[in-house]
Formats: sequence, structure tokens, C-alpha cells
Amino acid sequence: MATNNTTETGGISAEIKTFYDRTLLERMLPNLPFLKYGQKRPIKKNNGKTIEFRKFNSLEPATTPLTEGEPPAGKELSVTAITATVNQYGDFVQVTDVLETTSYDPIITETVELEGEQAGETLNIVTRNELLNTTSVYNVGGGVDENAITADNILTADDVLKIQTIFRRNNIKTFRDGYYLMFLAPEQAADIMRDPLWRDVSKYANDAKNIEDGEIGRIYKFKFIDTSLVEPKDNTSEVPIYSGLAMGQNAYGIVDIENGSKPKTIIKIGREDDGDKSDPLNQISTIGWKALMTAVRLNELGLMRVNSAATEIAGEE
Repeated sequence: MATNNTTETGGISAEIKTFYDRTLLERMLPNLPFLKYGQKRPIKKNNGKTIEFRKFNSLEPATTPLTEGEPPAGKELSVTAITATVNQYGDFVQVTDVLETTSYDPIITETVELEGEQAGETLNIVTRNELLNTTSVYNVGGGVDENAITADNILTADDVLKIQTIFRRNNIKTFRDGYYLMFLAPEQAADIMRDPLWRDVSKYANDAKNIEDGEIGRIYKFKFIDTSLVEPKDNTSEVPIYSGLAMGQNAYGIVDIENGSKPKTIIKIGREDDGDKSDPLNQISTIGWKALMTAVRLNELGLMRVNSAATEIAGEE
């Protein structure tokens, strides 16, 4: 049934609407690991569907000695503007006329909480897919193609060191705490956790202010976050390939959903004075959400898709 069956509820005050919007956001944010580390920009009003990100280009070293009493020529700051088009995402559920319109109605609140989780997963997947399409790829085993990966090519600390070296050679900045990040599929995480150099998060849990949400441990200059990126896919040798994602600072940009571009709850309840004849008995109400989102890669060298095999887990077919 179309969403125009109902009319907006005049009985829900601005304060109650704010409560539902906040509930949606609070349930959504924990499901957004990839939206925490990008360069954030709000969507400006009356600016169409585009959003602009800025990439500041490095200054060349000033190796020419200064002449006493003479200022140097100086350099112009080089900034690359990268634009992206935002898209709107959203969904809704239908409920029958048992829905009450009283303040903080439990049916509305519980539904908004569920939709907050759905919204978080949706926007996270949109961002994740953009990042995994990076042209920068590391295949464990050294092959140029993931089809060359064998069942023995599991992720190790040696691979982490190689990726760190690639980042440093390309002058990729760490995050402010001095670490890069690597998101891993659960199977990749299980392998790297067996490495002798693995430092489990429980060993430094007292330094809580520098621990990321979902962080499971560290090796070298990488923090590791366990998350289900994509389902494994067999290569041409029928070896399941798992994908992780390594990143440095300012590698990508996203919409700032916490400041200026917040998702909204849309609550429409059938009322007795509803003139829409498609719901003649005013039995259907809807509770939904919508949000504007885009993600764009700003520095391909600062992102790396990490492909590997994984140790077979007992019980797997």
C-alpha cells in the first residue's frame, strides 16, 4: 500500500518528534563503523544534491637555502575539490489502527529503534561498498590477482608490516593516535590473532580513551577491527577469498550525519479526518526513516583492500 494512505500526525509535538529522531540516531550510530573515520561534510541547504570534499596536496620540500634578509618566493596552497552526489535512502513499516498516538508510544519507540538499526546497516553498507571498490589491492601471497591466492595464503603479521611499509612509502598519514586501521573479516581476524606478535585489546584495556569501537588488537602500527565486510567468494581455484580493508587518515569522505545532515523519522497515522479514500477506514499507519548519504574515495593510496584465504574452521562444509 502506498505511503500516501495517511496524513501526518498533528498530535505529535515537536518535542516528541525530536525524541524519535534522537532514538533513531542513537540506535543507528553503533552500526556505523565505516562512518567514523572519513572526512565529514554536512549537506548545505539550497546546494542541490552535491557535496564537496577537500583534498589538501602536500607541499614540496623547501631545499634551497634562504638568502639572508630576503624572504623566499613562497608557495601557493594546493587544494583539490572532489564532489559527490548524495542519494536518499529509507524504508518504512505499516501498522494497523491499534497504534496509539499517545506520547512516547511503545509501538512507535520500538519500531523506531528497529529502524535505527536498519538505517545504520544500510548506510554502513553503502559506505563499505564504495571503499571496497578501491583500486589499491593487496593479495596475500604476493600475486597480482586474487585468483593466484592459495589456501595457504592466510593473513600474517608479515603482511601487516608490508602494508604498513606501502602506506609509509606513499606518505599516508596515520590517524591522530599514530595508528592506521584495518577492518577484517572474522576469519581473517581469527588467523591474525594466532600470530605470535598479536597484542590483544585486553592487554591494554586500561588505555580506554585510545581504543576504537570494535577494536580487537594491534600489530605494528595497525589497530584491528573485526567486522563482517563481505561474504567470501571462491576464486578460480575454488579457494574462498576473504576481504579486509586497511586505511589511513582522510582516505575517504562521507556525509556528516551527526551535524547538519541527520536522518529523520517519518510517522504518519491514519486519522478520522483523513480525506484519502485509499484507506477508507483509517486502519493503516506508517513509521519510517529517510537519510541522505554518499561516500567518496579521496585518496586511493590511503585505502587498501586486503584479500586472503583463511584457516578452515572446524564444522564448515
